[in-house]
Order: sequence, then C-alpha cells, then structure tokens
Amino acid sequence: MNMRTPSLDHNDVLSKLLFQLDQNPDDGASWHKLYLELWPFVLAISTQLFHEMNSDAEDLAQDTFIRLLQSVKSGHLKLSGFATPQFQKLSDKDHSQPSY
Repeated sequence: MNMRTPSLDHNDVLSKLLFQLDQNPDDGASWHKLYLELWPFVLAISTQLFHEMNSDAEDLAQDTFIRLLQSVKSGHLKLSGFATPQFQKLSDKDHSQPSY
C-alpha cells in the first residue's frame, strides 16, 4: 500500500513562504521557492502591461522580484501582510496564458 503525504496547495505553500521570509529574509531556498510560485503571476501581469510577451515584460517581472527582495531585507516590507485570501486568490489563477 502506497501511503503518500498529501501535498500542500498553492495557498498553503505561499502563506508558509511569506511567513518564513519575514522570520529569515536571508533564506535563499525560500526566496527561490517564492520566485517559482509567483513567477507565472508576475510575468502574466508584466506581459499584460506590454500587451505581448517580450524582453521588456521579462525585465519588469525580474525587477519586481529584485525590488521585493530589497524591500524585505531593508525592513520596509513585511511579506506576511500578503498572506491574505484575496492575494492568494489572485496568485492562484492560471496565468500561463495572458489575457489582453
């Protein structure tokens, strides 16, 4: 009999990561996981702003993560404030195909 541990859904993973990074902003592994969780969401929004997928949209998405990291490490932003049902609902949508 194969007993698997149920995996966390996107919202649970996201909330856990946000709280972990508030506690330890230098946790590189958690930053990497947050990046993987939110990249499709951030890239989709960036793509919508430029009305197409291009290098400017990718640059904007990357800059978003750089500024997020800088704001958290400087103490100007607490990520756990984003662990709300509204934010999780937004970031949980399928953003693989941008809508124009």
